Parts: sequence; structure tokens; C-alpha cells
Amino acid sequence: MGVLDTIKGLPSREGINGLIVDVLLAMQPLTAKQIYFKLKKRHGVSVSYQAVHKRLKALEKEGLLKKEELDYVINPAWLDQVNDFCSLVKNRLSARERVMTQLKQKGVSEKKNIKVVSLDLGGALFNNEFDELLWRSEIPRVYAEQFKISKEEAFERVTAEYRRLWGKTEGWRDPEFWLKHFHLNTTYPALIKDIKKHIAPYIDAAPILKKLSEQYPIIIISHAQENILHTKLKIAKYDKYFLKLFSTGTNFTKMTKDVDIYREICDELKIQPEELVHIGNNIDFDYKIPSSIGINAFLIDRIGHRKEPYVVRDLYEFEEKIRDLEAIQ
Repeated sequence: MGVLDTIKGLPSREGINGLIVDVLLAMQPLTAKQIYFKLKKRHGVSVSYQAVHKRLKALEKEGLLKKEELDYVINPAWLDQVNDFCSLVKNRLSARERVMTQLKQKGVSEKKNIKVVSLDLGGALFNNEFDELLWRSEIPRVYAEQFKISKEEAFERVTAEYRRLWGKTEGWRDPEFWLKHFHLNTTYPALIKDIKKHIAPYIDAAPILKKLSEQYPIIIISHAQENILHTKLKIAKYDKYFLKLFSTGTNFTKMTKDVDIYREICDELKIQPEELVHIGNNIDFDYKIPSSIGINAFLIDRIGHRKEPYVVRDLYEFEEKIRDLEAIQ
């Protein structure tokens, strides 16, 4: 869902819908006939009463107008949507301005080989214990309790639905989507209340984030939904290190990182792909795809199974790789 989808039916002042709203802004409540005559008198609109009545019914159905007996008024709930939309736009513009200001402050305009450093959330910064508990334990547990079935049966039902909807819904990685999908009587904060203590950053994350953030703008590019990103970063107190968070599901309504996502992020940050360095733990999404467009990508393998030149064992090695890239003139 895009920004413009957050508000329904915002009318243009040049159209008949906008003129109807304009009439009601000046005076309300008004009957359909009163609106019709004011459109003719105030705006010189040449349109039949039947056409105006049809538009009023449509605007009522869309939620812009509200009918009180025979009179029409502007729907206060729609006005709240307009206000929320304007606040959203202002906040996003302000965030965009903040990003660009910090990019300049970090020296993005300087002659550096690397302008921005990007990390994935899982594998690079956090282990997956919290995620396993969230998806394979807590959601099935709540399902079992609510529908009074065994934990084993709940697990089978829940995970079968995960498999069925994989790649078929934009909200697949969002726990709040699943709470609604399964009609569970709980909230995301309540769901994770007892498992937040299992959010575990790797020991090398804090010192390397601190060091890198003093030299580069740092971002996250992750498959994780934005609510999970914020939860983990807030608990680990890492949110202060990041200029911007990019969630494939929240920001791009996509299941996985693809070439277009990496390109769009580079465009937004006003950098070339070769000026971005990225690290994650998936060979396709964190190495092959970004590398294909020139991004300096690295794969983190904390177990040590892989030995390729683009593989690092920890974030200390990653920081060394960045220094090597800067040394290449």
C-alpha cells in the first residue's frame, strides 16, 4: 500500500466532487437539492440534479460525506484521514530531509570509495532465536489457547498456513498480519512480551556499529518487517547508529530483496551502487543480487563453512574489508 492509498477519494478542486466539498465547507448541513442549487449559483456548474444526487451517494459510499436524515455533511472520520495523511507526508518529508542532511554531515560528498554501509538484520547483527520463538512457538501457542486445541495441532495448522501463503500475500513477514489472519485476540506487543529477552545481538555488533557509524552513514536492508526491526534495535539500543531502515515488506511490499530494491535504495541515497557496501547471511539476496549491479557485497558465515574471498567470519573482518576497499584508489 502506497502513501496515497492511506486516504480515500481526496477530491480535486476542479472536479464536481471537489466543488461539492467546497460548498459543504462553506455551509453545512445541506440537502441534496440545496447543494445542487449552490453548485449552480456559486460555481456556475451546468449539471442535472440527478447527476449531483448520484455524486453525493458515491461520496457517501466512499466515506467523504455523511448523511444525517436528509442532510449531507463532511464526514469527520474522513477529515481525520486527511489530517493523518498530511501528518504522514510531513513526517516522511522531514525524515527525508534528515537523511540527506546526515549523509552530507558524514561526508558522502567527499572522495571516498564507500559512501554508505548497509547491514542485514539477521546473521549480521542478531541470531534467530527470537524469530524462531515468535513464528514457531508463540503464534501457535496463542492459537492453541484460543481455539482450545493441542499445541501440536496448532503448530501444524499455523505452519501449514505459513507454507500455503508464502509469496502470496504482502504481509507474510508481518506478525500483525497473522494475528488478524488467524483471528487471534492479542496484539504484537503482548505476543512478544515474554520472548523479548531472547533478542540476542552478536558480541561484535556493538563495537563495529559504533566504529563504522563514526565514519559512514549506516543503513539496514532486511527482509524483516519494520515492527520487528524496531523491536530488536530498540532493545539492543542500536537504533541510534542507523540513518535509515529499509524493510522489503514494509517499504517495498516485496517478500525478498531484488535488484530493483537495491537500485531504488541507491537512488534514494543519491549514490552509485559501487559506493555502497552491504553484508548479510544469504548467498542470493545479500551477495549475488547486489553484486550483480556493482554493490560491494559480502557474505557473513559465522560457522565457517564457506571460504570464498567475499565471505567473512564476523563483523571485525567486515570492517577490515571496508578498509581494503577504501585503500583501492
